Amino acid sequence: MFYPKAAEDLHLPAYHAPQGGFMPGDEKRKLEKTITALQNRWGSQIVQRGRPPTAVTAISTTFPELDAALGSGGIPRGRLTEIGGVPTSGMATLVLKVIAAAQGEGGTAVYLDIERTFDADYAARCDVQLQQLIVVRPYTVRQGIHMLADFLAPGSPDVLVFDSALERLTEPATAALLTTAVSRLTSPLAHSACALIFLLALPEPPPPSPLAHYAALRLRLHKERWLYRRGDVRGYEAQVEVTRSRLGPAGRRARIAITFNGTVDGDGLSSGERRR
Repeated sequence: MFYPKAAEDLHLPAYHAPQGGFMPGDEKRKLEKTITALQNRWGSQIVQRGRPPTAVTAISTTFPELDAALGSGGIPRGRLTEIGGVPTSGMATLVLKVIAAAQGEGGTAVYLDIERTFDADYAARCDVQLQQLIVVRPYTVRQGIHMLADFLAPGSPDVLVFDSALERLTEPATAALLTTAVSRLTSPLAHSACALIFLLALPEPPPPSPLAHYAALRLRLHKERWLYRRGDVRGYEAQVEVTRSRLGPAGRRARIAITFNGTVDGDGLSSGERRR
């Protein structure tokens, strides 16, 4: 079960009454008395001074055009990102590339494989270090939701992926559980270096997502065309649409090229590739 972090665990300076100011003397003394009572009852760290928000760091998607479109330089840490699309849209490849980028910086990753569709061979070809990846297969989607709090406890991974079909999350009981869980995870997530990613397989047309309110970033992927070299299929091009962003402009689009050559690359279109 998730319990919010105690204020003492956040390592913030305790509130101390300011010297001077514009508050009338009687009102100021009443406020200070209230603060003192709160500190005596709940601890010195219960009251904090406001401070500017810390800068959001990000994990590169390894697609430069997409990183630029996101505004944050990649998938943000300490935030929830929703990545959706139909199968073969490129969404799974994008997430695997993010995991590989985090691992390349010495980070860790956990993959909650709700649908049991994780392909280890394909992940390896996306440069994911399988020995450094924890794959968890919950028995039910509800069990997977409960596990989120466990993995966002102190010592959380750099990337936490929840891979599920959106339709399973929109069932009333599951949606209620999910929104309650995610709302409680907002604070511990914000105080972590973890990028929480919901990888959602979308039906056509997709129903409203229960995560829409909580996601700092929402991406929608569409496969646009195959890429050919000397008449053979060598990959495909996909479009990524930023449908929501709290860290930059929404509505931006970026094209990414995913090519197959023993490994799965995402370096963009080369002169030897052509579209059909």
